[in-house]
Amino acid sequence: FSVMSRSFPPLKVCFIVASIAFILVQWELISGYRNDPESCNQVNFQILRNPNRLTLNSIGVFIRTYHEDALSLQYLFLSMRKFAPQLRKIVLVFPEQDHLIVQKSVQRWQNHFNMTLLGIYETNASRKLGYDEQQFNKLDADLLLDSEIILHIDSDCVFIRPLEEADLIDSKTNQIIMPYDVYAEFEEHIPWAKGVQYFLGLPQLPANEYMRQLPLAYPRQAYQMVRTAIYLTHHGMSLPDLFRKKNKQMEKDGVYLSEFNLLGSVLWNAKDPSVKWVRGKTTDKKRPMVKQFRSYDYHEDREQMDVDFCE
Repeated sequence: FSVMSRSFPPLKVCFIVASIAFILVQWELISGYRNDPESCNQVNFQILRNPNRLTLNSIGVFIRTYHEDALSLQYLFLSMRKFAPQLRKIVLVFPEQDHLIVQKSVQRWQNHFNMTLLGIYETNASRKLGYDEQQFNKLDADLLLDSEIILHIDSDCVFIRPLEEADLIDSKTNQIIMPYDVYAEFEEHIPWAKGVQYFLGLPQLPANEYMRQLPLAYPRQAYQMVRTAIYLTHHGMSLPDLFRKKNKQMEKDGVYLSEFNLLGSVLWNAKDPSVKWVRGKTTDKKRPMVKQFRSYDYHEDREQMDVDFCE
């Protein structure tokens, strides 16, 4: 070292050593990644487990609604007050033209929750995308919430039992619980696999399905992972760009978007240490924590819902 220090200043020596070490580490990561057939072939993510203890207070809630579901928000918030009082931070996203009806529906709840309302401007082109447009909003949830865990729940849902930390977080391992099932064991056709492969640039169809039950919780890094994989796979195009330019061709090819399957797939492929994978629905052994109105029969049982959630 003394001989080298005459030729190179100490700071330069440290820089050279650090650079060599960085290159070797990256080469090892990339080599292992390329040899893993389950991994996305376009991008490698190195993720460190969150050192902070995860709790229900680590969660921010993302809700995407529109005028037809806006009136049902009161029941979601009533059920959250009764069964999930730990969930306080909420971002509620909706088309800008629905602002008045949404505002009226949630006015009494804005002081109860730490709630942000965000109207999204929709062009004529984006309105034509309909269901897919609201998925784009969900995949940008990390840009609107600073929470370590982002929880998705639909506006036509209600909590039907107390939310427990063990429903979403493994306190022993400090990991987020993530349900999945294997495609090969489904009797019915699941249309999302081809879309996940296409959007993420996977070398083969994904083996798993990740949209198992609501609510669904994700570590915040998952969203940037999805955007990066799509950007690199499709030569700098974003997901909305892809749909606006290739929507008809994708429909013809049977390529469909599932935002939750994209999020689950990137986490699985990256072997993200912040996630604990659980086969099947995470609440199989007890009552589900959430029901959607279509299963609760919202219109016919409205009086019963008032009793359930207003007491």
